[in-house]
Amino acid sequence: MHILLVTIDSLRGDHLGCYGAQDIRTPHLDTLVGSGVRFH
Repeated sequence: MHILLVTIDSLRGDHLGCYGAQDIRTPHLDTLVGSGVRFH
């Protein structure tokens, strides 16, 4: 089992494409989320 935990202290969730942001691009994080599990 492999676990990768990414924590970012000063980033709001609504600034990520995987959480619905339309005007901010986060392609690498979106790809990572697409192949794993996302927690709210």
